[in-house]
Amino acid sequence: MRLLWIGVALVVVATGALVVVGGSGSDSDDRVAVGDCLDVLEGLAPADTSGELPASKVGCGNAKAAYRVALRLPGAAATCPSPIYIVRRDTAPDGPVTYCMTFNVEEGECFVQSPAEIGAYVCALGPRRGALKILRVLEGVTDEARCKDIDEPGVLSALIPDPATTYCYQEYDTGGDAPLRNA
Repeated sequence: MRLLWIGVALVVVATGALVVVGGSGSDSDDRVAVGDCLDVLEGLAPADTSGELPASKVGCGNAKAAYRVALRLPGAAATCPSPIYIVRRDTAPDGPVTYCMTFNVEEGECFVQSPAEIGAYVCALGPRRGALKILRVLEGVTDEARCKDIDEPGVLSALIPDPATTYCYQEYDTGGDAPLRNA
């Protein structure tokens, strides 16, 4: 199985690396809970595991809601249960926390993560570098076999252990440099 998590981060996961996002320790961190969505305000280089990347809590329906918090673990050194998660470490009023995050995507959407851009991409604009098209989202199950019946070329899967979710997707990438356009 080849995991190529929603955008460039999937490539990072395939190599076993984690993306660690340093937080600012703002007062709003105490309000970030499991299920909340975050808007990352700057680009993220896949190999950057030490730089700060400001983020803010936004409604999950917002086009800028790039990440969804899957797990909130106490401590700055907590380990997410799988390398499939994007990791953000912050200092909240109740102490250091580690957020294990997934991308905030739904079936039929496209998503892009590159060093300069993260977020929803309008699939109708056509293929672009770093884009993935989400073909199916199955909540409550982690089973790559559930993607095998999709009649599309190059179907891949990403399995999130908690909350159990299977993403079936395909690369929507031509290697071009079309600009990101938020939905």
